[in-house]
Amino acid sequence: GDEFGVLAENCQQVGQAGKLAQCIIERMREPFLFDGHRLFISVSAGIGLFPSDALSAGQLLRNADSALYKAKSNGRACYALYTEELTAHAQHRVETAGELRRALEQDELRVFFQPVHDLATGSKVGVEALVRWQHPQRGLVPPGEFIPIAERTGLIAEIDTWVLRQACWQMVQWQAEGRQLAFVAVNISSRLFGQHDLYRQVAEV
Repeated sequence: GDEFGVLAENCQQVGQAGKLAQCIIERMREPFLFDGHRLFISVSAGIGLFPSDALSAGQLLRNADSALYKAKSNGRACYALYTEELTAHAQHRVETAGELRRALEQDELRVFFQPVHDLATGSKVGVEALVRWQHPQRGLVPPGEFIPIAERTGLIAEIDTWVLRQACWQMVQWQAEGRQLAFVAVNISSRLFGQHDLYRQVAEV
């Protein structure tokens, strides 16, 4: 995966942990060579302290993971410290992930099509497929709330494939009705690009 842990001894103070995290972030910003190419990556860090934040290794790692999620939501390439408030957020993410799995099974996801216009002519040339979640109790859940959770749990690949199929099916319907559009754009998560069978999935659809 793209996550790793650092266990640092004699680092029980917030200031010490923050300096260590910032040092790691800065070092990882430096480009590195791979197959003749200069590559750049960014790192986010979540910090949990022992024994002030947790009394077991498992809880310490869970707290650091909650802080990491917070750091990523703050814009990445930064670090965040664990707070008790993050535990409630973590529990909410777990519950949302479970509901999202159910949403896939019970057809609660919806695809909305946003028109794309040619600025020169003003004519509609295509559409962009956007996924939304119609929750039975909470109503329309914004993508910013469930897409990050889907990415962390691995559900995003299944969601992307579903959206791709829905978008292509709708395009066929429009063509049968005589509506001519140049394209339908589908947003694909970077995690799906990491799968070797992405081309096959698109070809099958």
